[in-house]
Amino acid sequence: MKTALFIDRDGTILCEPEDEQIDSFEKFRFVDGAISNLAFLRTRTQHEFVMVSNQDGLGTDAYPEEDFWPTHNLMLQTLKGEGVEFDDILIDRSFPEDHLPTRKPGTGMMSKYLSGDYDLSRCYVIGDRDTDAQLAINLGCKAVVIAGGLPDAQRDALKEKYAFSDQIFVSDTWNKVAEIIFGGQRVASVRRTTKETDVDIRLDLDGQGQCDISTGLGFFDHMLEQIAKHGNVGLRVHVKGDLHVDEHHTIEDGHRPWRVLPPGIGRQTWHRALWLLPAHGRLPLSGGDRLRRKGLARLGRPVQARKGGGYAYRDVPALLQELQRRRQDEPQHQSRGRQ
Repeated sequence: MKTALFIDRDGTILCEPEDEQIDSFEKFRFVDGAISNLAFLRTRTQHEFVMVSNQDGLGTDAYPEEDFWPTHNLMLQTLKGEGVEFDDILIDRSFPEDHLPTRKPGTGMMSKYLSGDYDLSRCYVIGDRDTDAQLAINLGCKAVVIAGGLPDAQRDALKEKYAFSDQIFVSDTWNKVAEIIFGGQRVASVRRTTKETDVDIRLDLDGQGQCDISTGLGFFDHMLEQIAKHGNVGLRVHVKGDLHVDEHHTIEDGHRPWRVLPPGIGRQTWHRALWLLPAHGRLPLSGGDRLRRKGLARLGRPVQARKGGGYAYRDVPALLQELQRRRQDEPQHQSRGRQ
């Protein structure tokens, strides 16, 4: 079956001015990375290229056609010179208040692509607004939203809204768009249920530090959040453990998101994040290098006070104290087993 990239124009290929009309050559400028990455996708993939654009009031006094076509044709000529040609161009001319089904995120212009000849699960919408994401949802395909040119508040809202979506990805640059479409989504997840715990983990290597952590242990939640933020990955860890019995099952089953990764990728991301986890706050941890290499399973290492070399139990979270006690008991249990 055929596939397509449904590509927005203003704000995605061309920089969108404040008045939202590219009606003069003074306003004509390509978005950074648009030309080179469109050329890459055109030559390296089999997707058809379909431009889908809302042009409010095109052909009316509010937006005369003679102001629209010169810059539009210049864009097409420039892209053609780089090997980028569109198989179809769909332009809706209505105003938002008209509420026509042909206007994005409506699919009224796109009946050709809903006929069954296209595998929409493998198609993408590329745009710069939430309406482009909604178009993808309405079509049943995926979307990559380029939010790098949006105001900070709007960009952050989009990233939060689609933080753990398997359908909508929010990117800051065209380079990431091409990487996701050409290389595929680097997301892995696992669900594991035992008598002691119910674990749901999702790791997105193309995430940007977003996290959704809930283990029932505040300090443990905080340490996992640091892995997401410093590793610049998307991480969701939900653990329901038998905390009424003990904490160690929750720690054992919830601290290893790298287990969900496909072989050969992502382990470096996990370790790089751990290198950024030195002693937390005022609690210096001895053997810090081993702690980072071994991961959060080594949270039970001795926690030294700043003075006197004793254990600073007063300042250490109960979780660490319990793990440290268990670690001290291990040699005794092992020696008994050898007798």
